[in-house]
Amino acid sequence: MSDRHWDTEIRELADRLRAICPSLRQGQAPARAGSPADALRELGDALDEVGNHHRPRIRTPSLWRSLMQQILKALGRGTKKLLSIVFGLALIYIGIRLFGDETLLGHLDGFEARLQMAWERLQLYIARLQAQ
Repeated sequence: MSDRHWDTEIRELADRLRAICPSLRQGQAPARAGSPADALRELGDALDEVGNHHRPRIRTPSLWRSLMQQILKALGRGTKKLLSIVFGLALIYIGIRLFGDETLLGHLDGFEARLQMAWERLQLYIARLQAQ
């Protein structure tokens, strides 16, 4: 509670306590106890009633959960970027194949042949590693 809003916050606290504990509502005075032990017993019963009231659970975010969320967001952003690059390159390739002249198509065929040879060499290298 703050000094600036003391009266308002005390009223809000009293309203919340009246809502939780029906015996505190206006017009109903709690029963008078004959001894201090009775007064303490009555106070304990009122506290039990307040304690049994269901409050929403507030879960603090765990470091692991927030870290995993950040990693998944980063992976999502990376995947989007990668897909946009692949899509862009595919459009460029299709454009060259459709509208390229003979010289450009010849260079593209040579590049594709070198890529095919590199892929076959990579497969042979992996097969040799697996055989060992």
